[in-house]
Amino acid sequence: MRRLVWWLGCAVALALASGCGSTTTATTTSLAPTKAQYIERADAICSAHEQEVRKAIVESYKSPASSAQAAIHKEYAASQRADAQLGSIPMPAGSTQVLLEWLHWRNLATADSATAAKLSAATTATTEANRLARAYGLKVCGHSGV
Repeated sequence: MRRLVWWLGCAVALALASGCGSTTTATTTSLAPTKAQYIERADAICSAHEQEVRKAIVESYKSPASSAQAAIHKEYAASQRADAQLGSIPMPAGSTQVLLEWLHWRNLATADSATAAKLSAATTATTEANRLARAYGLKVCGHSGV
């Protein structure tokens, strides 16, 4: 019986040491995308986000019952979803710091755009997020309103 417990303990230790059941993180280089792959995925998310925002704006103009506040709420929700999707993309090796900074500014812009009192801060955050995105090579994400 002691031998079975010892073998099971060894098997568990070996599984833990080998990373069995572990999840891939943004810093894992063996499965990390290339910079070009990251840019492609991120720009696709930003493009879908822009289309969703345009649709919300068009709907607000078409329906008199729909208010500007409803369009702003839809844009805010779309921005939150896009930020979450962008944050879930594995990052290329060597790009983590700049991408984390870019995502930080995007998240600030989204959060600050929720209230009119922070609109100036949202504009500043959007400008900084777009600057970082363009510097990294993101095309759609570097020219969006976040």
